[in-house]
Order: sequence, then structure tokens, then C-alpha cells
Amino acid sequence: VVRTTVAQWTLVGSVRVISRPRNIDGAFRMVSIKNQPEAPLLPGRVAIFVESDYLGDAQLNETIVPNQTFDLPFGQDNALTVERRVWTYKKSSSGSRTRLDCTIRITVDNHGRSPRLVQLEEALPVSRDERVKTRLGDIAPEVTSIDISGKGVWSLSVNPGDSTVVMIPYRLEYPSGLQLVER
Repeated sequence: VVRTTVAQWTLVGSVRVISRPRNIDGAFRMVSIKNQPEAPLLPGRVAIFVESDYLGDAQLNETIVPNQTFDLPFGQDNALTVERRVWTYKKSSSGSRTRLDCTIRITVDNHGRSPRLVQLEEALPVSRDERVKTRLGDIAPEVTSIDISGKGVWSLSVNPGDSTVVMIPYRLEYPSGLQLVER
């Protein structure tokens, strides 16, 4: 197999930072890029550079037509640390019912030199079983949006050297003996 460069373009994009701390620690850069107007980008491996720094490879799974906008992952933002912890956890039973009071605490720290806007995504408790009752407490800061599956999204601005804390209190009530499955 012989590889050769056929063409080279400098593409400009806008960066957003996404964190899903329930799934993986850290915050990751996602770049929305507009393809150049001259030719399509074919499916395959893409080498990603920021100026002369090689960040790694990504994969294009479909043809990107001229002027089409597409997203590419640009790796972890090492200036940000994200920690998700169960802050409070209290389980109690009375008769045939069990009650679980829990608070999730997510801390986003900016160790960099510039402000960061972080899109934080966290699954909120949603019951698909009518026997399980869920109630969210006062989430702080207020969630920006919640989709039908219960995914909460926050847009957090974190200044250099600062931290932002998200607190998610909730209560579950369900029949004692019922095994809950976390998804």
C-alpha cells in the first residue's frame, strides 16, 4: 500500500467543549467545520492538526460534499477537569415502599488561561415503570434543556482559575424488593 497526498486544505471551524461525566471523565473538544468549495472529502482517515501540533486521527464515515458543515472530535481539553460524585445518598424503607434520596455533584474546573463554555450533559432519573416515582429537586444551576429521554444539558461558562458546580438532587420511591436498573 502506498499513500500519497492528493490535496491539502486549511479548514476553519468553531470549537465547542462537551462533557458527559457519567460516561467518561473530562471535557472534549468537538469542532464544526465547513468543507472548502472545491472538492468533496471522501470517507476515510483524517489526520488532525492544530497549527503544527498533531492531535491524532479521526474517521470520516461518509462523503462530505463541498461547503457542507460536519463535526470532528479534537480530543480532550486538558485545561478542564470534570468530576462527578454522588454527594448524598440516603435509602430508607417504610412498609412496602423504599425511598432513595440522592444528590449528584458535578464540578467543572478551568485550569486554562481563557474562559471556557462547556456543554455539560447528564442523564436525569426517568422512570419507565409506573411503580417507580421520580422527583427532581432544585437543580442548581438551572438546567438549560431536558430531552424526552431525560438527558439534561447545561451551558456553563467557566472563567480561568474558577470552578462551576452543578447539584442534581432527586428522589425515587418504589416498592420494596423491586430491583432498579440504571441505564
